[in-house]
Amino acid sequence: MKRMTVAAVVVACVVTGDLDARADRWEPVRGDRSTVRDAASVIGHRGNPADVYTENTVASMRSAAAAGATAVEFDVRVTADDRFVVMHDAGLGRTTTCEGLVRAKTLDWILQRCRGQRRREPVPALAEVLAWSRSAGVDLLVELKQAAGWDIDRMRDVIAAIERRDLGAHAEFLSFDPNLLELVEQVAPAMRTQLIISGSRDHDLAISRFDGVYVDPAEATPDLVSRFHALGMTAYGRNSNNPADWARYWSAGIDGFLTDRPDAADRVLRTL
Repeated sequence: MKRMTVAAVVVACVVTGDLDARADRWEPVRGDRSTVRDAASVIGHRGNPADVYTENTVASMRSAAAAGATAVEFDVRVTADDRFVVMHDAGLGRTTTCEGLVRAKTLDWILQRCRGQRRREPVPALAEVLAWSRSAGVDLLVELKQAAGWDIDRMRDVIAAIERRDLGAHAEFLSFDPNLLELVEQVAPAMRTQLIISGSRDHDLAISRFDGVYVDPAEATPDLVSRFHALGMTAYGRNSNNPADWARYWSAGIDGFLTDRPDAADRVLRTL
C-alpha cells in the first residue's frame, strides 16, 4: 500500500483575491497526515451546485473556489468516441439541454449542442477542467463512474491528460468500483486512489489496496478514522449538506468531506 498524503487544506484558505495569485502559491501538502489535523478539507461536490450554477461545470467549480474550497470533486464519463466529458449521469437530460446517453454521443456533439440546465453554461470536457485547475490552483478529485467504456487504454488517456498538465500531485481518483481504481494503480502506481465505502460494505476492501476511503456520516467515528490513519490512509466524508454531519466529521478527525455548500461548511468549521 502506498503512503498517502493529504492533498488540500481548505478551512483557513478562503479566496478573497485573484485566483492566479493563489496558483502561484499552490503546493501539495506533504509529510505525515498528523501534521495537518488542525484543519479539515472542504471539497466542493461537483463544484458548488447549491449556488446558481449547474453541477459539474467550470462555473460551478469556480464558485466553489470562491466560496473557500481548494478542492473540487467532479465526475468523468466516456463518450462514444472514447473521449472524456465531465458529467455525473449516464444520461444528458437532468443537467443539460440535451437528451440521450453520454456513451451514445461524441464529445464534439455534446460540446457543440448541450448547455447546462441552470444558466446555459458550457458542458466541459475533461481537458477544460484540467486547464482551469492548473490556472486556479485548485485540487481535483476525479470520480470514475461505473459505466461502459472504461478499460486500461482509457485510463492511460485520463492519467496522461492529468500528467501533461503537471497535475499529478494535485489530483486523486475516487470510485465505488474497486476495479476502476485498480486500473488507475496499474497505470500510475503513484496516483492517489480512494474507495467510496457505503452502508454495510466491508471497510477492509480498501486496506492494502488503496490510499484512503470515503465514508458515510453515520460511520465516521474516531475509532474508524484512527484505524485508517494508523495504516497511513486518509478518511474523507461523503457528500453532506447537513451542519450536524460536518460537526460529526470534524469530531471524528476526518481529513475532509464533500458538500454542495462549501461556503456554509467553511463558516461552520471556523466555529468548531
